[in-house]
Amino acid sequence: MMLIRRLLRVRVRVLVLVVAPMICGAAAATAANAANDATIVTMLRGGGGEQQQHHHTHTHTQTHTQTQTHRLLATAYNAADSDSNSTVAAVMDTTKESFNTFQQNIQNIISTNPKEWTTNDIIIVSAIILSFWTLLLLLICCIPRCCKAKKLQKMKTKNYPKKQQRQQQHDMVRPYVKRMIGTPGSVVPPLISNFSSPLELAYGNNLNLDATNINKLPLGVRLHGAVQLRRNNLEGQNIRIAVIDSGIDSSHPGFHGSIHSEKYWFRYGTPLSQDDHGTHVAGTIHFMAPQAELYDYRVFGEEGEIDGNMAVAKSIRHAVDITKCHIINMSLSVGYPVRTEIQKAIQYAYKRGVHMVCAAGNDGDGNPTTDEIYCYPALYKETISIAAVQKEDGFLLDATHFSESNSSINYSGIGSNVVSLKPGGGIQTMSGTSMAAPHITGLIACLLSNDNNNNPTTKYSTDKKLRALLDATYVIDIGEEGYDKQTGKRFLSYLAANDKDDFIDLLSMVAN
Repeated sequence: MMLIRRLLRVRVRVLVLVVAPMICGAAAATAANAANDATIVTMLRGGGGEQQQHHHTHTHTQTHTQTQTHRLLATAYNAADSDSNSTVAAVMDTTKESFNTFQQNIQNIISTNPKEWTTNDIIIVSAIILSFWTLLLLLICCIPRCCKAKKLQKMKTKNYPKKQQRQQQHDMVRPYVKRMIGTPGSVVPPLISNFSSPLELAYGNNLNLDATNINKLPLGVRLHGAVQLRRNNLEGQNIRIAVIDSGIDSSHPGFHGSIHSEKYWFRYGTPLSQDDHGTHVAGTIHFMAPQAELYDYRVFGEEGEIDGNMAVAKSIRHAVDITKCHIINMSLSVGYPVRTEIQKAIQYAYKRGVHMVCAAGNDGDGNPTTDEIYCYPALYKETISIAAVQKEDGFLLDATHFSESNSSINYSGIGSNVVSLKPGGGIQTMSGTSMAAPHITGLIACLLSNDNNNNPTTKYSTDKKLRALLDATYVIDIGEEGYDKQTGKRFLSYLAANDKDDFIDLLSMVAN
């Protein structure tokens, strides 16, 4: 219908462009002729008056002549207007007559045997058939497109309330994650296990998880191959990792002194008991790669000389140039539009061979056909974007409902009910892509430590080399085979190259 309306509009415009100048021209010509006739009459009458009325004064003659001229001009204008209306009426009559003639011809053609049609009749019938099939073809081509566009617009309006809100400029905020803090004697969430039966573990100040004991590791890191990595002596030796987040409680005994003594806090003023996100993220990295050295870069807090966005940019450059980190973990989303300083810092780190692992974001709508496109720095091609998955029916790992989907997603990791350390001692669970990213950061740290322990970045010195290794060796298809926008190139685990059976056994221990 949209196409038909457009065609009708075009035809009406053409008719107006063709007929209107003809009408206006005819009216203008008629008016001009009438005006000329009026002028001539005025001249004749004026001359005659002067010859017949010599006894009047000059002033009286001039006034009388002007009065007569005004009357004649008014008569001429009325005549021109009447002629213009007549011209328009004539054009309308001609159009109506042409339509009636065409209608009569059609009726004659219908009532006449085709064998008796004249050449003009054949031309008329052919033109009608051709016009009909042309219109039908246009409708066939355009109606599906119009319907699809309308459907997509309706879907976008229905499924994108968060995205529509985020299209406006927004500031950098703390990542939203789902938390659950346990109490002594509570039942273990799905991704916590000391592998006893039943799966129970005490929370609170009694730390029962231990990164140095393969029998006391969270089930999440075991799914990513932490036990086998330790057996192969791949624990992140000589690897330095920058954790750009909300700060780390380095006094927590669960870190075993792996946090670098100097803190690099560009934001502060909020207690770590409130900003517990960074400690949880760093704890997961430590459970994956216990020998890696972690550097604490804090970019969240109520106070600071620079804002959070500039703190991220400065932290990246500091981690590259000063602390010489091999990997940067960023389980966060910066403000949008993204500051130029952040983009340049990302490119700077990338060119110097520093691997950047980022959380994909938690503003997903659960629809794999829609894209969330505002979570930076994960959307930069220089970074490794990690989605969050959880166990669903049987042995299937599927994307969580909150994990964002887009073509920049590279891989996926466990991101639902992840157990790790909390400030002040003890452990807690969190859910989010922020929890999935550190699993991959720890895995990469262990892989980098497999380079004679002297120069860890030689073997996988570029992002391209590292991704080639991950794609070829450590990807497990957790759903349909191949890439998708929700989980990227699928789940990353050291078990993919060593013991897939163990992966299945561990997955069976995870509750749906």
